[in-house]
Amino acid sequence: VTDSPTKEPTANPVTDSPTKQPTQKPVTDSPTKQPTQAPATLVALPKMTSVAPHCPPHYTTSTTYTAGDTIEDGLHIYQCQSPPYEEYCNIAELVETWNDNEKALWGDAWLHVSACEKLMVEDDMMDVRDDAVAVGGATEAPI
Repeated sequence: VTDSPTKEPTANPVTDSPTKQPTQKPVTDSPTKQPTQAPATLVALPKMTSVAPHCPPHYTTSTTYTAGDTIEDGLHIYQCQSPPYEEYCNIAELVETWNDNEKALWGDAWLHVSACEKLMVEDDMMDVRDDAVAVGGATEAPI
């Protein structure tokens, strides 16, 4: 081994002596007698854009929530807790005149579940045909 690059090839190999065994583990457990006819095919997996679940509806004061209901607030999912917390799920703002116990119940009424992402719907996916008619709360278009 030299201390600096040379203009001519070196006469001595970099290692002391060649090895008789592979320096890396073989890809197969045992060698095959015949070479592989075609390379292994790699399957491209779909690109995952997010691992966060879709958000439930945003909290609204016009909805009555019960234990187990989930809402979205700030791209996070929260779940309304069982009594004695449940009644506080329907109160949007802390009431300053409450005692400390009521304030604690209100503060703990919603349990953070996880982050979430909003489901994006393209505008053209929401088009309704001019000849569509409402049937039982749903819109149907004649074929």
